[in-house]
Amino acid sequence: MRAMRSAIVLVVLSIYLGTSYSTVCEGDECQTQCAAYCFGVLNPCMSNLANLQRRAEACEAAVTIARIALNDRRLETFGNSLTMQPEKKNNSQLLLAATPAAGKLESNETFQQLGSKYYYIEKELRVNWHEALDKCHKMGGHLVSLQSQEELDAFNSKFDGLNRYWIDVTNQFKDDEFVSITKGSKANFLRWADGEPTKDGKCVDIRTVNGKTTMNDNTCSANLFFICEKSIEV
Repeated sequence: MRAMRSAIVLVVLSIYLGTSYSTVCEGDECQTQCAAYCFGVLNPCMSNLANLQRRAEACEAAVTIARIALNDRRLETFGNSLTMQPEKKNNSQLLLAATPAAGKLESNETFQQLGSKYYYIEKELRVNWHEALDKCHKMGGHLVSLQSQEELDAFNSKFDGLNRYWIDVTNQFKDDEFVSITKGSKANFLRWADGEPTKDGKCVDIRTVNGKTTMNDNTCSANLFFICEKSIEV
C-alpha cells in the first residue's frame, strides 16, 4: 500500500512538473520564473549576511575604541566610568564613553583653523571608518564632531568634487540612534542630505554638493577620506 501511494505521488508530481515546464515556462518567461525562484531562495541568506556584517562592524568599533583606551593608559578612568554610569545605559554606550578627548598641543602645522576649531582634512588616503577613527587618534585628535550649522558650513568650499569624508557619527550600537563617538552620547546635530539616511550603512560621512555640505549614512567598511579635529592651545 505504501509503495502504491509513493508511486501515485511520483506520477502526479511528474505530470505537474511536465505540465509546468511545457505550458507555463517558455522562452524568456522561463528565465524570469527561474530568477524569481532563485531570489526567493537566496533572499533570506542575503538578509542574514547583512545582519552579520552589521554585527561585525559593531564589534570592530568596540575593539578600536578599547584599543585606543589601552594606548592612552586610561583603563582606570574607563573602569570608573563604568561604575558611575546610570543603569539605563547599555554596554555600547559605556564603550563610547571611553573614547579619549582631543589632545591639546601648542602647535601643529597639519591642522588648520576653520571658524573656532582646528581640522585636518585628509585628501589623499582613503580608509574605512574604524581606520579613520584610529588615525585621527594617532594624530592627537579625533574624528570631527560637528555641533552646529556654522561648523558644517565651514567645509562648503573645502571639498573636491563629490568626495565623501568620515565624521564621528555612527549607529552601529543601536539602530535608529546616531551617536557621537567623541562625545559618547547621542548626536545632537544632524543635517541629512535629501533622502538620507537611507539605512544602507552604519557610519556617517559628509560631502558638498552645489556649495552645500550635508550628511549621509554609509557602509562603515567603505574607503573614504576623513576629517580630524583637535584643540590647540595658543
